[in-house]
Amino acid sequence: VEKCLIFEARAIYLNRFPLESPFRVAVEQRLLSLGVHSASSDVPVFHTNSAGCISLQVGPYQVSQKVGSCNREALKRIADSVPILADQFEPLFRIHSSVHECVMRQEFARSFGLQVVSHAVFFKFVRDTASMLVDHAQQPIAAMVNAARVYADLYRQDDARRLISEAITKASGRSASYSIPDTWPLQSPLVMSKELCGSIASLIRAIILREPTLVVGEAGVGKSKVLSTLAELLGVKLSSFFLTGDTDTSELVGMVNPAKPTEWLDGAVTDAVKAGRWLVLDHLDEAQAFVVERLNPLLESAPHWILTERGESRPIPVHPSLALFATVFLSSYARMQNKMSIS
Repeated sequence: VEKCLIFEARAIYLNRFPLESPFRVAVEQRLLSLGVHSASSDVPVFHTNSAGCISLQVGPYQVSQKVGSCNREALKRIADSVPILADQFEPLFRIHSSVHECVMRQEFARSFGLQVVSHAVFFKFVRDTASMLVDHAQQPIAAMVNAARVYADLYRQDDARRLISEAITKASGRSASYSIPDTWPLQSPLVMSKELCGSIASLIRAIILREPTLVVGEAGVGKSKVLSTLAELLGVKLSSFFLTGDTDTSELVGMVNPAKPTEWLDGAVTDAVKAGRWLVLDHLDEAQAFVVERLNPLLESAPHWILTERGESRPIPVHPSLALFATVFLSSYARMQNKMSIS
């Protein structure tokens, strides 16, 4: 806690002195002796261990999730869904894991951006491998190496593609080299800018403290992309709900099934509260005031959720893994701030 407090206060102390000031240098050295580094230069660092735990850290903030074992099991289910590859999971997994380790390195992310090697990418790798085996009668390892270009094609930079090819070569024992594709994927890596690293640090802090988080930015800047990337990296289930002026509280809380009056259908928020998902409420600024106010119980220091619409008076258990996020446009947020200052 002390380390995080010093990290937060760092800018306050250092900004009181000019860059050349000996006082600033002295404060900087003192902070370094405490292990507190500049937030502006910190890039997210990823650690994995034999227990299957992945940690994501920016500055002093770190969040961990045990995902290794379930991640392997999920990937195996994908490979087993293709009968021709039923006995080829281990080499498939080695190639996938080698690429994942490569792109998760701090130096790689800093140079080429952060991209999640997701289950969807692995599925395409498996599907393309099966196609190479059937259509081109290739040997399994050769087919895997050829199909593994799906990983290299996640990046446009030549050096990034070369490093990924080397990772594939190391895992497969066969030389891998891939030409530039005719088309590029729609999803681009997240550029590890100073601003983005600061935002990720703030998000990690909010996750650790279980604080609801408002993400502000103009359209297309990647608000939802950052959240979905963090969720994928940590193996957390994330769902999104787009709010409009016509959204009703029943869509968030739940309602009685019109076809079966005795059946209750959970809304998006109730489902996330029970399951412990990350929930992103997009375009919160477009929702009616009464809809936003219905979320107030989850914004308190001791979050609770009562299904009053169902006639209940006792709160349902809030899953400890629940994380609530909302996004708004910068222009809308500015208008909200102006209204608050006027009132």
